Amino acid sequence: LMARRTPDWASSIELLTVVAVFAALPPLMAFALYFGVLHAPRATLAETASAGEATCATLGRLLRTAAPASLAAAAAGGVAFMLLRDGMSTSVAVTSIIFIGLAALTVPH
Repeated sequence: LMARRTPDWASSIELLTVVAVFAALPPLMAFALYFGVLHAPRATLAETASAGEATCATLGRLLRTAAPASLAAAAAGGVAFMLLRDGMSTSVAVTSIIFIGLAALTVPH
């Protein structure tokens, strides 16, 4: 049998907020907001904590290490946009680039 837990109100409020965001925004915007505000920071903190180094200095080092790859990815997205926008609308080109980027992130993730 599973033990009963007392409700975690912060988690409940967070879940309701996420549901409201996904109900109110278009799916891609809601996902981007969720990923950037909740998932990525938590994953980063969990990764540094699992290494036993969850400090501001460690996070700063992580950000400095990730910055070149992040800037290169942003530049590649800009180049892809310039190449794709000639053959399709701006919104379709941006959506295509976002999904290509998400695929690149989630396959190794």
